[in-house]
Amino acid sequence: MSHTEFEQFIRWEFNLPETITDKNYRQDEGQDRSIAEDQKQSPFSIFRLFEKYINKVYRVEDEPVRPSDINQRSELPPSSVPTPLPLRMISSSEGKIKKVLVAIPSHEFKSQKIFFDNLERLLEILHDTTFYVFTHVDDPFDQSKDFEERYKNLAETERKNIRAQQDKFREIIKNASNESGREIHLVRPELGFDSFSYWIQDPFLITQLKIKELSKFFLVQPHLFHRGQDRHIAEDIDDNICGLLRVDLRKTDLYFEGGNILVGDDFILIGRDYVELSKYYLKLKDHNRFSGEEQDEEIRDRFRQKIDATRELIIIGNTEPFDPGNDYEFNKIDDAKHFFYRGWGKWQPLVHLDLFITLLGRRYPNGPYRILVGDLYNASDHHSEDFDQAYFQPLKDRLDEIAFHLKQLKSPDGKSRFEVYRMPLPVTYILVQNIGLKTTAYKWYPLSYNNCLIENDEVNVTAYYPTFNYEKKNKPTKINGIEGYIDTTKLADFDDLVYKTWEALGVKPHPLKDYLGLMLMGGGVHCIVKYIEREDFNDV
Repeated sequence: MSHTEFEQFIRWEFNLPETITDKNYRQDEGQDRSIAEDQKQSPFSIFRLFEKYINKVYRVEDEPVRPSDINQRSELPPSSVPTPLPLRMISSSEGKIKKVLVAIPSHEFKSQKIFFDNLERLLEILHDTTFYVFTHVDDPFDQSKDFEERYKNLAETERKNIRAQQDKFREIIKNASNESGREIHLVRPELGFDSFSYWIQDPFLITQLKIKELSKFFLVQPHLFHRGQDRHIAEDIDDNICGLLRVDLRKTDLYFEGGNILVGDDFILIGRDYVELSKYYLKLKDHNRFSGEEQDEEIRDRFRQKIDATRELIIIGNTEPFDPGNDYEFNKIDDAKHFFYRGWGKWQPLVHLDLFITLLGRRYPNGPYRILVGDLYNASDHHSEDFDQAYFQPLKDRLDEIAFHLKQLKSPDGKSRFEVYRMPLPVTYILVQNIGLKTTAYKWYPLSYNNCLIENDEVNVTAYYPTFNYEKKNKPTKINGIEGYIDTTKLADFDDLVYKTWEALGVKPHPLKDYLGLMLMGGGVHCIVKYIEREDFNDV
């Protein structure tokens, strides 16, 4: 993008006058140079000039989002509609992982072992990656804080739990920091929230702007947050995370969660559920003269303008919505109650794409892009017609429809755009003696192998993926922090099957043990890692 095109975009985007000066934001220099004069002095000064406007506009927390007319851009003369900034999101699979952000809450005493174990494994497998850890847990290298004074108002049991957390955290960070060249940065929350989200993938997106040799990263927030824990992270992002990561905050009028967006080389997949939510918040559905496809195109246009202008946005969803009911409960079977995992989507099989889709990359340049879609299996000892009709078959059919849809998509040259493979997606249950119901309760969960980390460089494709019975336990298992016993007897077989699936695809499998507890909390390894930077060997 030339300087002229860049200037044209900023003027149009922020409705700026034809002549502006920098006196409002460069008062310390006591200067009042015009854009033309500034541009003569430095080829990058125009970027620095308009960067101030970008930061100012998108850092305003309480600025109301004003839904614009859906047809606003099409009414502008063609010559006045600028090319969007070449913003480009961080890939879900392309390039070696250089920097990541993870979150370690300090409030979940019962499940803290799960959090710390996962952090320890991530530090081990991504041994060349720089880590930023967002946490309230005390700095392991700072011995100046008086533990007893800080937590004197808590009960003895809680103090004991916190002390154990601190000791474990200190051990993990120090051991990892002793590795040669390892960088680990602690991001300290300023607002005092102890209940921020562990699912750091969801509250924001990372996008990059490159103009010649200049590179700028932006952290993009959605219009609002459905989960309070995500909002707690967002409220601490501006002065804390952005400063440490050297990225700027940008807001958008779209709704999204990071786990429902997957980024390929020349395309982005987004789940239909959050596209429909964005339409709702933008009041696009109030314009009855516009079809569903025209509404979709408006979402794509806003995505190009604010998040990624270099890739095609592909909306993934089922043809018909599905609602399993408010209580996620179906009929008694064998005098027992059965409950669904609360992760169904309305227009997509599960609430986030990363629970049932994995991007692998291309075998060769210009070849079809390889994608793995979850394939449902019953991995439990419970089988019945009622269960199949109420839970298993509807979810399996919806996954099969997504796989079929991806197979049908074509590239501009008429060839198949995607090469679709299937990844086992087992479901099993937790057995709970429910006193209130005076009966046995089965809580059913899908266990996602798709929710993994992929590194696709110029030589190898590596999958860091969860396993659910790595130690091959042959009886129902109790997991710390999880109520009830889970049937794991068949999960070792699925762990073996998935290992062979990776090998058959030419992917180097790197199994991560003991991820069952995390998955029962609602997510996997991809949910707890936010890519901040990758080596972009395959930029297009």
